[in-house]
Order: sequence, then C-alpha cells, then structure tokens
Amino acid sequence: MRAQGRACRPSAPGLHCVGSTGTGMEMARTLDDIAAALKLGRHHRTGCTLLIGAGCSKTAGIPLASGIVERIRTDPLYQRVYHRALERAQARHRDHDGEPLEVRYADCMAEMEHGDQRELIRGYIDGANLNWAHAGMAALIKHGYVGRILTTNFDSLLARTCAVFNELPAVYDLTMSRILRYHDLPEKAIFHLHGQRYGFSLLNNTDELEEHKRHLRPLFDHARDGRTWIVCGYSGLNDPLFDLIQDCDRYDHALYWIGLDAEPHKDLRSLFCGKPSKGCHYLQFAGADEFFMHLCGALGISFPFMHAPLEHIEEILGQFVEFPTGANDQGLDLLKIAKGQIAKHKAVFADLSAAESADQKIAETIATQGVEAAVSALAVDHASLTQLSSDVRARIAFMQGYEAQKRAENAKDKPYAIQQYTIAAESYRLAVETDPRMSPALTNWGMSLDEKARLIGGDEGVQLCALACEKYEMALKIDPESASALNNWGNALADIAKFGHEQQKARQFLDLSLEKLSKAEALSPGQSAYNLACVHALRGELSEMVEWLDRSHAMGKLPSRERIGADKDFDEVRKTPEFSAWWTAMGWDAPHADAR
Repeated sequence: MRAQGRACRPSAPGLHCVGSTGTGMEMARTLDDIAAALKLGRHHRTGCTLLIGAGCSKTAGIPLASGIVERIRTDPLYQRVYHRALERAQARHRDHDGEPLEVRYADCMAEMEHGDQRELIRGYIDGANLNWAHAGMAALIKHGYVGRILTTNFDSLLARTCAVFNELPAVYDLTMSRILRYHDLPEKAIFHLHGQRYGFSLLNNTDELEEHKRHLRPLFDHARDGRTWIVCGYSGLNDPLFDLIQDCDRYDHALYWIGLDAEPHKDLRSLFCGKPSKGCHYLQFAGADEFFMHLCGALGISFPFMHAPLEHIEEILGQFVEFPTGANDQGLDLLKIAKGQIAKHKAVFADLSAAESADQKIAETIATQGVEAAVSALAVDHASLTQLSSDVRARIAFMQGYEAQKRAENAKDKPYAIQQYTIAAESYRLAVETDPRMSPALTNWGMSLDEKARLIGGDEGVQLCALACEKYEMALKIDPESASALNNWGNALADIAKFGHEQQKARQFLDLSLEKLSKAEALSPGQSAYNLACVHALRGELSEMVEWLDRSHAMGKLPSRERIGADKDFDEVRKTPEFSAWWTAMGWDAPHADAR
C-alpha cells in the first residue's frame, strides 16, 4: 500500500469522438481540433457559429425539457394539463405502432395556455444564475472566436454574461424579426430562434416550430457560410429545427456536435455516418460547463474578473466620461474617488505580493540551508530573522519537516529513517503550533507518524498510527475536501489492522479504511484506487481487488510491477486464480516469481 497520497490535479474528461471522413475510415476529432478550427476562423476574421440548447442552461438552474415535464406531472396546479398531454401521447402511441409511450415537452406545451407557458418558464429564467458554460461562450465571443450564436433557449443568460466581460453583442428575436439584412449584421450576434423571456412569443409546441422553421432557413444558410459550427446542449430530438441542421450537403468548415453519451443518438447518426461525408463530428463531453471551460483553456483564454479583478473593474470605470461637476451636494467626483480606491488596492496588493515573495525566499533558504546561509545569501542580519512574521516561521518549520521527510523516504538505513521521521514530525508540530490552520502541515505530520509506525511496528506502531489518524482528522476539519488527508487516514487505519489485531477487530479497522479511501477516491479519482485494491486484498474480496487494480491502471496510477510484487498486502492472495489472471493480463511473469 502506498503511504503517501497527494492531491492530484483532475484530468480532463475523456472524449469519445466519431466523425465521417469519406475515406472509408473514421478519424477521431478532439478538443484540440476544435481549438485549431476556431483559431483559423479568427485568423480569417470569421467567428464560428454556436448552436446551443437547454443543456447549456441546466447548471444555471433552468431544467431540461424532461425536468419541466416532471414538474407539470407532479404539480397539482398543472394536473389537468398533464392529463391532456398524456391523452395526446397515448393517441400518438396508438397511431405509431412500436413507438414508446412518452409524454413529451411539446405535448405539455400544446395543452397549456400560452400565458401559463410564459409564467412557468419565466419563473425558472428569473431565478437563474450565471453558469460556466455561458462564461466560456462570452469569453469566446470577447476574443473573436465566436460570431454567431443561435439559441433555442428563452433565457438571457448569454447576454447577461457577455455584459460581465464588457461585451455587448447584438440580440435578435427571430419570432419578431423574421426578415434580416444579413449583409448589415454585426460580426457578433445572438439569435433567439424560438423567442426570449421578454418577448411576446415563446414557441413551444411542434406545430408552431414546424411553421416557424421556414423563416429560419435563411439564417441557417447565412450562419454556415465560411464558419465552423459547434452544437452543444441541444439534443436535436423531436424538434423540426434539426431538419435545418441536416439539410446541408456538407459543412465546409466542419460541424462539431458535443453530447453527453458515448455515441450519438440513432436519430442523429445520419449526420456523422452518411456517405458522402457532411463534415460533421461527434464528441462526448461531461457537460456544457466542462466543455466550454476546457475549450477556453485550450485557447489560452483567461477570465479577467477572476484572474485580475481590480484591472477588470478599472477597465469598466475607464469607459465612463468625466463625472459632472455639481452632480451632488458635496461636490465629490465619485468616478475619480473610485479610480483612486482601485489604484490604492492595486498598490497594496503589489506590496503584499512582493513581501510574500521575499518572505518565501527567506523561508526556503533557512529551511534548506540554515540561518547562516540565509544571512549570507540574502544580505540580512540576524535581528531581522528573529522578527519574521508567524506566517514565515510556520513556512520555515513546514519546509524543514518536508526536507527531513524526504531524507527519511530515501534512507537506506532504518535507524536513520526513524530519526528523520521523528525530526519531520517535530517540525510539522512547530508549523501547526505557529499556524493552527496549516492543513498541509497536519497531513504531513500524520504521514511522518504513520511511516515511522511502519518501521517500528508493535504496540508503539499502533499508537503512532492512532496519532496520525488524529492529525488527518484535524486537517479535514480545516479542509474537508482534502483527498490527500482522507487517503492517508485510510492507509493509517489499514496499518493498524495489520499490526497484530485479532481478526474481528482488524476487520473493523479495514471497514473504516475503506470508508476513508472511498471518500478520497470520490474527491480525486485514481488517487486511492490502488490503496482500495490493497484493502480488498487484505479482506479477501478478490473481485473488488481486481476491479480497483484495473481502475488504478486505467487512471495511470498503478505502481510498478516490482512495487506490486513486493507489496505484502497481496501476500495472501498472490496465488489465487483472480490475482494470477489479473497479473497475466498485465503481461507480467507469474506473480510468485517476484522476490519479496
């Protein structure tokens, strides 16, 4: 079992891609291909076209169509509406033999009065928050990667989010403006295809959408001209609008359809698998928020209101003309005052950053080279070092503990390793004493105690492991999301179980170990997979052991063949058919052949 678990950076969700190439074989497209297409489009001063649906607004608090249907089904206020919608669905089911009985969103809307539709939908829209899918879109618009946004949604989330970026694209409601002068359109524009929150029409039922489709065809033709397409958050099912997407011989600059499922729905496959190729590609992604955040990352786009909030506010204030004299009784220039406050905060922040950088350099030098080296290398005197802030002193103690811990891990001599773990634990104790909120020091303190326990064993080892568990618990009170602390706590509990307890007691500790490791794995997938395999091996649960070994391998976290071959946690299961089969599947020699 691995003693030390470090919080690892989550990897991007895996992409599953299908796309027709016209060559008889399918070439996968990735996020990097989309980013490259957008860069090329911007180079030619042509932003891509986004077609977005309800999936892009889900995390903002606006449910999908299925969620609204469920609301209508369960809310007594809409009991009669749902009853009529069910009758409509049953009639369709009878007329189309083999079609499953399903009450659709369009069924409910067809049986609901238009005014009631608006009130129902407005209630969701008015309570919605900005989400990261729309933040990503707004950033892409701001940087010239997107020029046309076609949305089936009624909400104004994208316009609201663009305002945060100081970007104000034109907004058109296609239920009101059906005739557009396309050559006069600005480069950046949002088109509400079916209406919007403050408009007079919200098109919901199939008959309305079918009739409206012909008015949208010129816009779709225009939006395809010289532009890459990205479709996200839109299912395309039971919607006449899909015909406009499909009625195109070829997307000359490609269409990328982002979906949640590993494969496109059967009703969409003609887009991706037809001959000749339509230039359409399907990519699986975990959700709209994740997709647009990763796309922005691939394009190197940052969010100024997060990364440089003071500069962002300064940019907003810079758009105002001078404040009018005599506009208030006090004769104050409110704009000048606001700009002065921003400048003052920027100066304070710069000073703090410089001081923190200097403190960090002192702390690192003292921790790694000693006080005399710090005096010499940094041209400071002893008096100034004794007056270091508690934050710096805590960091010095932490680094000294870290250095000792590394020496112990690399030690060949057992007594020396025990000595260094003792020094490390004491250093971390001093760090926590100086800064009680230093969660990493508590976690590393526990790790040092646990590693020392493994070397010592016996009753003293059990006591040290128990102390380690206390440190992990303290760390989690400060940082409840620390996967590292949970992982190491699980390891320490497993160590206690292995230190000679009678079987029932050992089993209880292994149960607790599984609990902590499972929580760590949920927070940081892959980090605790191997340790979970070890605990299941100790419990004799062979199928679970193999499952977690496979998971660890799939996540790129599996230790080396030599490490696993020497891991005593597998000693009791090494010759079982399950372990042997897994080992052989890895392409390794017989597991019992390893020297331990």
